[in-house]
Amino acid sequence: MSKFDALFKKIEVFEKLAVYGDRSSFLKSIAQDSTPKYPTSTDEANPGVQPYLPTQTVPEMTIVGNPPIPKDVQEMLSRVVTMDRLGIPLHKIDGLIGPETRTALNNFKAKYAPGEKSDAKLFDAIRKQYATNPGLYGKVDHASPAAPKAPAQPQTPNTLPTPEEYNRAQKERMNRESTPPGLTPASVKG
Repeated sequence: MSKFDALFKKIEVFEKLAVYGDRSSFLKSIAQDSTPKYPTSTDEANPGVQPYLPTQTVPEMTIVGNPPIPKDVQEMLSRVVTMDRLGIPLHKIDGLIGPETRTALNNFKAKYAPGEKSDAKLFDAIRKQYATNPGLYGKVDHASPAAPKAPAQPQTPNTLPTPEEYNRAQKERMNRESTPPGLTPASVKG
């Protein structure tokens, strides 16, 4: 095996390592592929052909699930879109940006925040628009969740024994463990 062949074999291994994310699929791909993919510099069929590296393609990623939206903002969006005749009210206030909520966000963005790319800034624009006329839009039932308070921990006094108490407890334990069953420590001493 020439130096070029060894080099391209290593490159092939590193390419597979980059493409396959987990170790098991990487090792399976190496085990299944025993023939070289690249022409070698000593290829008899094509003398003088230089080895090449293919371009690496990354598989498309699919995002699963819907991004979150604060429930109060989702309800404000539903009311603003409905009252301003930009769309229909949302059927479910669930705190997720599903297809229905995304359509309402796009309709709102087209009128009140054109060119806005960030959802966080769009949420602020929804709050701002809602605050301009809360009488028209009505009261929002869902408040933004506050950070949950940690339950109060019971206050325990310092219960560490003094050295004398510790020594006495150790002696009592030793007496209990060394006394045969049926006898009391007092009867053994006497």
